[in-house]
Amino acid sequence: MTTITSNELERQVRNALRSVDLNTHDVILQQSPAASPTEWFTALFTTLDHHLDRIAEHITLVIQVCGHPEAAINVQLLGLGLIERYVRSWATQPPSIPSGQSPTPVQLLQLIQTLLAQDRDVMVRVLQLLAQIFPALFRAACQFPNETYATAWSLLVNIAQENTYMLEIPDNSLFLGSLRFYYAIIETLSVPDLRIPEKVNLTGSASSSSTHNRPINQRRHSAPNLNLCPVDHPFLNRAALAKQGNHYFEQSLLVLQNPHISASAITALVNLATTYIRTHPEQIPFAFQHFIAWRDEPVHRFTSWQWRCVDKTLRIQWFNLYKILHQATQKLSDSYQPVPDQESPFALELVANQLIRRHLRRDVETYLSRFHRYLQQKRQYQQLTKSSTSAQSSSRSRPPSETQRGPRPPISTSQALSEQTRLLLAGLHPNDPRLAMLMENLPLEGSPRVGKMGANGRQAEPEPTLKRHREPESTLPVDSVTSEPSELTKFPGGDGMTDTANKRIKVEPGVSGTGDGIGPPSLETGHTDSMLQATFVRLLQVSDDIIHRYRLQGYPGPDQSEVGSPLTSSEGATAGSSITVNRILTDWMVLISRLVTHALEQTVQQSQTDNLNGEPGTTPGTTVDHPPSDRDAKLATIKAMAEKLFQFVTEKFHARYELGVLWLYELWHSSHIQFPKEKVLPTVMEYSTWLQRIVESSMEKADLGDHTLVRFVLDVPHLPPACLEYFET
Repeated sequence: MTTITSNELERQVRNALRSVDLNTHDVILQQSPAASPTEWFTALFTTLDHHLDRIAEHITLVIQVCGHPEAAINVQLLGLGLIERYVRSWATQPPSIPSGQSPTPVQLLQLIQTLLAQDRDVMVRVLQLLAQIFPALFRAACQFPNETYATAWSLLVNIAQENTYMLEIPDNSLFLGSLRFYYAIIETLSVPDLRIPEKVNLTGSASSSSTHNRPINQRRHSAPNLNLCPVDHPFLNRAALAKQGNHYFEQSLLVLQNPHISASAITALVNLATTYIRTHPEQIPFAFQHFIAWRDEPVHRFTSWQWRCVDKTLRIQWFNLYKILHQATQKLSDSYQPVPDQESPFALELVANQLIRRHLRRDVETYLSRFHRYLQQKRQYQQLTKSSTSAQSSSRSRPPSETQRGPRPPISTSQALSEQTRLLLAGLHPNDPRLAMLMENLPLEGSPRVGKMGANGRQAEPEPTLKRHREPESTLPVDSVTSEPSELTKFPGGDGMTDTANKRIKVEPGVSGTGDGIGPPSLETGHTDSMLQATFVRLLQVSDDIIHRYRLQGYPGPDQSEVGSPLTSSEGATAGSSITVNRILTDWMVLISRLVTHALEQTVQQSQTDNLNGEPGTTPGTTVDHPPSDRDAKLATIKAMAEKLFQFVTEKFHARYELGVLWLYELWHSSHIQFPKEKVLPTVMEYSTWLQRIVESSMEKADLGDHTLVRFVLDVPHLPPACLEYFET
């Protein structure tokens, strides 16, 4: 046989593709006497691979060439690749097989039966092809219930039944190929639970990007399921098909008891099985029974590294499964549909207990905290959008006589700032680092740091009081119970607020209230600043009520010894009360953190003013010696308040570390922003001093897996070198 160049071979292939007699491989060989069959068909399949529109036209030729006894392995692999492309096109338009044409699906399945007994590489490629053929052929058989598809379906069912032995083959490639094929059958011959959402927030973050909201199953939309089959189908029985799919699922889980299966094969089985039960939660108890029995009494002799890989895959898949079931339950609760209990197909409690058993309690609590924060922010945004929409619609519906009365009076700067602050803070959580930056530039209404926002930036103008202006009575919740959030925002001794009207416990200077763990101030009762410290102590006392009500919204506390209802329930207050409690907690934390530093700043500013202006009979700018009792008494009060706040934060650091972060931001602002050049702050009130004390106290109680201290260190505004050296030691 004479040799032929590649260019000449390509020319002959193009001429052959233009020929109308291109039907059998014998005709092709007659047109190319100068080339060997392997070279000729390799060039032909390569050309067809670049002309995908001609594959359907010549698919019969490809099937004949691949099934020829003398076809080389590389020719068969190229032909199977073309057949895969052809089968993939069935997803958009399955072939109807009109009368007069050759039954291509039957020929294709006959070719597959022949190739399953040949070379290993060809068998792996055929198993991959079968995983695509089964759902495509099922869809075509449901749409075109003719005799051709009945024969093809019978052949496909026989192929699946005759090759279950491949699930026990120790060869990794063949096992993975057969596992994907049978799970394609399992997913096709089942009905997914429509109560499971299509996309879930796997991280619990408030972000709406695709990295957080992901589909639970990539094939859910494209792959057909048993609902596609009509009830009166001539040769497809829905009940028998569902039973067959369950049988294959049970048979796949029996692979866990095969000691010859590798660790990578077990990992693939965990991924496929968990992905399947995401949309079929009724299979969770059965699947978990097999996985738990296999892990408690393993039959495989894996290395420690292999066991770590398998366990990591198992924990990740189960954790994602818990998130999906939890958000499905939450969705049912929001839509007022019956929520499944612990015996329902969701089996949420079973998954939660297994996660705790796998040492994932802290991860579950963190996810619940972030997800409920995401729900609160979503509800707050919906309420703000609804209120703004209703306000715009009401303004548009006003009659012309009311809207043409002239312009409204201008709004003051402080009112505009307070309204803008309310809208911005409504979507922030108290431990969000952005909260401190917003507080510096857009403080709460009535705060001493309301400044003029001009071209030169922020200019602080402290006011002599921290008392917030009272809101109109119509905006407050109508309730006389003392533990309601509306009462916790009031201060004792305010203007027009008598003890009879607000029904609160009277707090005398230097006397503690009903809080637990907070004692009386350690100062003399006759001190001039005892009322300030008594008010501060009272604010710390009501913190337990505020934090307790805030935790009821779904934030699990660090003192929970059991999982209980927070893991299986998403009950909470309504959206309106969530906004109220969230805002009260935010205002309370900001007020506590600023009350200590505000008194210190007033003392320092008064000292600077006296030293700058002087007194009668002295030269301006000279230092005036005041009685030591005045300044020292104020500093003693401030130090005692700071000590109380330090004890309060470190007593339950996991639940109160956000308050410590806000306080450190205030100290850092005083020492680096308000007084950046003067060394006027006493040593006992420096930022680095209290940061070092909080870190040392929390390090004594922290363990190796404590993430709260890490979040605290990442949220503080600055880490001095002394603190870094402490971590290194």
